[in-house]
Amino acid sequence: MAFSIHTVTAFVYCGMPGRGFWLTAVLAPRFLASAFAAGPALLIMLCMFIRRMTQFDPGREAIQTLAIIVAYGLIANVFFLGCEVFVVFYSGIPSPLHHITEYIPTTHELMISAGVTAIGLFILTILLKITISIKEYNQSGVV
Repeated sequence: MAFSIHTVTAFVYCGMPGRGFWLTAVLAPRFLASAFAAGPALLIMLCMFIRRMTQFDPGREAIQTLAIIVAYGLIANVFFLGCEVFVVFYSGIPSPLHHITEYIPTTHELMISAGVTAIGLFILTILLKITISIKEYNQSGVV
């Protein structure tokens, strides 16, 4: 599902000449590589936060595995970015239309982004409260 979501999003962006580096064939692989770097990185930070604030330890092996995924995703993302930077600066043409299109997000776009982020954080908070309460219940000796 993640592959299809990131690929369709990249294709939508490729169809709009809004910013530099959007009108490119490697946008979908860059989205996937950045997702493989950013998603597990956020999970690592969440694990560190949970370890510090609660008695729950996510485990060293899990964090190490996530770190390996982040490293490979970051390497792929930087490689794709380097390819795009080379093409843009080597060719000297900002877009196939020979102009740079400025883009500023609208209030509507910013509100949608804020809403999606808020819903995600709300769901994460609920799931963390459930997980931590179950862990504390099991540690209290009452099973």
